[in-house]
Amino acid sequence: MDRVLTIFIYAWSGLFVLANLLGIIGQFYLHGFSGGLTYIQEIYSPFNVINYVVSIVVLSPAFGAYYWREKRRARSA
Repeated sequence: MDRVLTIFIYAWSGLFVLANLLGIIGQFYLHGFSGGLTYIQEIYSPFNVINYVVSIVVLSPAFGAYYWREKRRARSA
């Protein structure tokens, strides 16, 4: 079960990173270099709290699986 949880954690995190990279590439494609750069600076600004909240919500299944895996490991040790 630990292996399945580990695979899920890596897959979910990888999909999150891939979605962000595709979004960044898409903005450069749609708006050109300067427009894409401006848009990306707005989205990934440290003051854009909504982006942090959405990221935590999207990554919460991976966080939960990590917590569950560590709990299982501690119980079996």
